[in-house]
Amino acid sequence: MTRKALSYGEIADNVLPSVVFTVDGLNKLAQCVDAYVQLAPADRPAFFREAMEAIWPHELDWSSRPQTTEFKSQWSALRRYFAEQGRIRGPPAMPEKLSTHKWTGLRVCGIVYREAIDEMVFLGTGMRPGDTRGYIGQRIKCQTVFYWKLPSGDRLQLTEMANEWQSGSAPVEQKMEAYYRRFQTWIRNVHMTAIREFGQHLVTMAIPEPGLTNPPRLHEFMYELRILDKKSQLKRKTTWTIDETSFIGHDGLVLNANEYDEELFFKEAISMVYTIVRMAHSNISSFRDLDPPWASFHLLVNGKYLLPDIPMTIPTALRQPNCAKYLKHWFTVTNGLKFERWQKFERWQRKNSLPMNPIPLEERWWASSMPSYARPADIIPQAARAALEFVPKLVRRPGKDGLFLHPSPYGSQRGHIVHDDSVSEQEMLEMLDIPSVPDPDDLLTSAEDNIPPYLVPTNSEARAQWSISQIQHHCPGLSPRVTRGLKSAIQQLVELPMIPNCSYPLTAAGKRVRLPDNLRWTMRSTEPNASTNMAGWLLFLQGSPWRVIQAGVDVFSGTELAWTFVLGWVSYLRGFAAAGGSSTGDHGVETFTAGASTCIAIFEDFSNALTQYNERYQYPGWPPCAKYAIVNSRTHYLAYVLRNETQDVLLPLLRLVARMEPGPIQHPFAVVPHSSSRDGPSWITDPNGVPSWQWQRCGLPPSLHGRPDLAQIILDWLKRPDLLIDPSTNKARSLETGLAVMLKIALIFADLENLDDEAWTHPGAALLPGSSIRLQTKQLKSAIAEWANDAAVGLESTLPAIDDVDLFGDDDGKEDSQLGDGSSSHHPSDTVRGSSPAGQSHAQDWMPSGLNPAFLAVDMDDIQLPHSVEEYRQMIANEPRSAVQELTRKGLRGLAELEERRRTNRRMRAEARTVGTTPAKRTVKLPAPIVTGGGWQPLPPEDQLWPQSDDEEPPPPSKRRKTMVVRRPKVSPAGQAGAKRAGAAAKPKGARPKVGGKRGAGSRRKKQRPPTPEPQSSSTDRSTHSPSTAFDPAMVNDEVRSTVGTDSSEDMPATISRPRTSRFSQLIEPVTFELEGTASSSWDIDSDAIGSAAALGRGEAHARLRIVSVRKWQRPDEPHVKLRKRPGCRYARCLLLSHTQRSTVEVDDILLRQLLHQQRTLSHLRPVIIVRNNIIRLNESYLVLQGALDELHSVRD
Repeated sequence: MTRKALSYGEIADNVLPSVVFTVDGLNKLAQCVDAYVQLAPADRPAFFREAMEAIWPHELDWSSRPQTTEFKSQWSALRRYFAEQGRIRGPPAMPEKLSTHKWTGLRVCGIVYREAIDEMVFLGTGMRPGDTRGYIGQRIKCQTVFYWKLPSGDRLQLTEMANEWQSGSAPVEQKMEAYYRRFQTWIRNVHMTAIREFGQHLVTMAIPEPGLTNPPRLHEFMYELRILDKKSQLKRKTTWTIDETSFIGHDGLVLNANEYDEELFFKEAISMVYTIVRMAHSNISSFRDLDPPWASFHLLVNGKYLLPDIPMTIPTALRQPNCAKYLKHWFTVTNGLKFERWQKFERWQRKNSLPMNPIPLEERWWASSMPSYARPADIIPQAARAALEFVPKLVRRPGKDGLFLHPSPYGSQRGHIVHDDSVSEQEMLEMLDIPSVPDPDDLLTSAEDNIPPYLVPTNSEARAQWSISQIQHHCPGLSPRVTRGLKSAIQQLVELPMIPNCSYPLTAAGKRVRLPDNLRWTMRSTEPNASTNMAGWLLFLQGSPWRVIQAGVDVFSGTELAWTFVLGWVSYLRGFAAAGGSSTGDHGVETFTAGASTCIAIFEDFSNALTQYNERYQYPGWPPCAKYAIVNSRTHYLAYVLRNETQDVLLPLLRLVARMEPGPIQHPFAVVPHSSSRDGPSWITDPNGVPSWQWQRCGLPPSLHGRPDLAQIILDWLKRPDLLIDPSTNKARSLETGLAVMLKIALIFADLENLDDEAWTHPGAALLPGSSIRLQTKQLKSAIAEWANDAAVGLESTLPAIDDVDLFGDDDGKEDSQLGDGSSSHHPSDTVRGSSPAGQSHAQDWMPSGLNPAFLAVDMDDIQLPHSVEEYRQMIANEPRSAVQELTRKGLRGLAELEERRRTNRRMRAEARTVGTTPAKRTVKLPAPIVTGGGWQPLPPEDQLWPQSDDEEPPPPSKRRKTMVVRRPKVSPAGQAGAKRAGAAAKPKGARPKVGGKRGAGSRRKKQRPPTPEPQSSSTDRSTHSPSTAFDPAMVNDEVRSTVGTDSSEDMPATISRPRTSRFSQLIEPVTFELEGTASSSWDIDSDAIGSAAALGRGEAHARLRIVSVRKWQRPDEPHVKLRKRPGCRYARCLLLSHTQRSTVEVDDILLRQLLHQQRTLSHLRPVIIVRNNIIRLNESYLVLQGALDELHSVRD
């Protein structure tokens, strides 16, 4: 039985020098590397013996050296050590990179000063970790500012730490976090594949190997896959939320009577009672999610919090009506819930345990999670207090009319949250490092807090935020029950998909629904004035204007009219509330005759109609008009659509587009509005058309999917060279032009993704299965990727260069070289924390431009640094490590130093060559071809084959191979009559030795050759010889015996002759035998050049065998045989070729041996194979010698 080869892991202990040698032995060998590099190759064996004597504990006698396993392992490891350390050419064998990010000083700074950077973010913006307003993006900006505020000495130490961590010496904590992140991504893909392709939901338990300190973890994605969306009835998310100020710093939960909404609270009574009791009970403990003690509830709370006729129990058993009664009692009577008992101190209790006393405030669960929340107001800096009150505004800029402009709080600033927080993708997209671009619609004239309608940006998101803000802040007398239906309708109107007639003009629609002339979004005042015809307003507002009758069918009256309808009701409610209107009944006040009941009924009707529209025309993806529901800028929306692109070329192009000069859309491009007509204009059919940012579908216009030339239209548009660059000036176009072009690409790409994913289950996507581009998605995606690649190359050359240092790139090592004279004047010892009188060293003056001004204004003295960089490095160095961790750390660091060692070796060899200690090489070997992408690159030019400088040592010479010359005896005058007798008499004397039952390579006796061999002729010359010369029997035995018994390094003869004559001697002629593949045989090519370009270029020098074919008597359909090599397989191919057709039959080498003894195996093939005297005959017309079988064995080996 064949012994299984040992794996590398099984022999690693006897191979690796770092394992074989001791630390002292490695130190001794390291001192000898310089001497080894300067030695000539002939002097190295003696050097190895001297080095081995230095580390071997006993005296060595090289005439009889030890044969123990230990000596053999150390001797092999010693030679391997110097071979690797003395490397001059070729890169060292580095392990596979575990992370695509490179450690830089900036990244290390974010870990060393993690808490201090979080503190700086709070001082600059008022955000804490987990804030939904884009905390991650703000922290990245703050980290950059914090890094440049550090002294130059600290930044230099951070860079040194980055180099150490890059070589594999990162702290264990960072490695574990990176491993968990990569494993989380990988296992998530596994779970997605299981649910998508097999319909199986997986839950994975990751258990570490024994001896490791990391704990086991459970990985499940049920909530992400929308499997566990249905939560327990007790823990459902409620519309009413608990404010942090109602429990932090209190012993119970404070409730406000103004928040009580009877209708809403009744629907959510069960979950609200559970939430209130849980928060009030756990507020005096150190556990946030403490299960309430329902059985002992009456023993832990005061009697005033209980209802006399309804004993408290678990809310699901208490039922909804009783829970609603408790809510009304707690909100309106007791104004809260507190776990206290008269004359007793036992206030909180864990399940199956005794009651416990309340713990101090500083030990409660909210104190540990938010340590600085309850800070005294006197120590909070003014900048942080101002940031908490409102989102910081950008720098004001003058407008066209000379007035100063600033960003509107509505729109991209998200002054009010309209959508559900769970749909936001901002934090995830900020990790893509896409810069934000402000929306030009957000720049408005300065105004006071009460912003009129004409200053609201003209997009659906801004109008929705403004409308809800007006209802909440300027209608104080109205109950939330009155306006709840209008708020729901506003959210649905923002998220409304593209429906028929959505682009109906406001002027045409207004004439059909009696729209008042003074009700427009251009109003200068929100509240109706005294001259307003309120009767005309109510006639319009109460007439369901969102629908009109067209051809006897109710159709949507357009998005603009729907927003005008919302504006009318917002203005009416403000006037109604200001006049003292009531939230109950249907009584009006003054000119506002419609009461609360009428408003509620109209709002519910409007909301139900929009719900039907959303369900009927729902389409996958978020449209551009609702972009601010998921992101804060237009560039992040484009990244949201393009993030699943597999070519990874669209996102880099988007980063370049964000750097274009600000400006409006340039000629010839123009925004083409949506048209409901099939023959109307479209931004797809118009070559210069681009979509609007208020487009209501994340995809193409619905009517275009039926056009047969849609794919050709897109391909022709992608071929335009002027999309991002103006050909007349050879400069980049404006920013708005670039974003419009990218929006068009993103919408096309979104529909291609929908077609690939078969996302046509939505009602609005019913046209996708019959789309004309369904079968051309791959072609269009490839065209988009090719266009993006070419556009990025051309656009980058036209954009201005970035003067700042690339802090996140690979140029982090150049940071300190650009600091100027001021930074280099500080001595490293002066930069240590505590060396200055103030306790902290001051940062240098020079800083790159473009840093965030909000964080630049924060003083470093207001931030308490937990430690210095030197103290952190010392703390990391003193961490206890296991033996495996220490060996891994030293091994990776040694591998990282091999590249520097190689450069040192090249320099030393160059110096030695100039002195003359190293002999020059006489011959130069051709460079090995470079393998890229599975194919061989062509050979370099001849001028590059020789070294161009003294630093480049010529490669070693190629091996000299023996060439076998076959002697061709003269033809006897007797002719061919005695050919058979001559061939039979020419046999070697003596018996052949048997070696293990098999013929060895050198087992046969070589024939004595004449002293003056004749040169070997080429196959071309031999093919022209006469048949009688080619098949002379006198030279058959000579050639056969010289071929069989030769060494494997010698060449075989170019032709193989017939061993005997036959009746067809005059009818046959020699035919070249072809061997296809990378090489004809391993005998002809050097071992390190097999498969190379040099081996492929040898031509006919590798023709080994000849097939003797019929010259005259030959049928047109009779084939000849060709061997085809298949690399890595156990079999070759017999390729049967004919004049009219080609057919291939794969023949195993074992099967071919059977063919030599069994004629009937392939008797169905024509011509029939006949075996006679070690000759394969094919219908007496084709002759092949035993060399064919030998060739098959060489192919197999």
